[in-house]
Amino acid sequence: MQAPSWVFVFSVALLGSVVLPDTARAYRPVVIVHGILDSALALFHLRNAILEAHPGTEVYMVAMFQDMKSAWPMWTQVLGFGNAIKNISDIHKDQGINIIGYSQGGLISRGVIQSVDDLNVHTFISLSSPQGGQYGDTSYLR
Repeated sequence: MQAPSWVFVFSVALLGSVVLPDTARAYRPVVIVHGILDSALALFHLRNAILEAHPGTEVYMVAMFQDMKSAWPMWTQVLGFGNAIKNISDIHKDQGINIIGYSQGGLISRGVIQSVDDLNVHTFISLSSPQGGQYGDTSYLR
């Protein structure tokens, strides 16, 4: 028996239980937040995997603080992404949104969720983000 592909497993975990009522028969919108020294386009394959598994899903790839600007102070990024994600959430306030944050994008997304009022986030997925902090020798970062 062949193991299921990561796309299928991920899609089922993310979107399998977030189908809207019969009136809409669509999936909740997904917001993708990129990581450090990256751009929104770096996660285009993730967007494509979501659309392949769940056609018609609205996928937002927030193109802010890209490349070297992703090294700007975290709270500056949280405020910027927060405004953009709040606007998306307001558009979909009845159904809510799902957020996927990759690497530093997971930390930024968590900051947005914890600091922006009236967001309607149904599911937050932190993908390869150090939510528990950094383990090991960090002297090389100084």
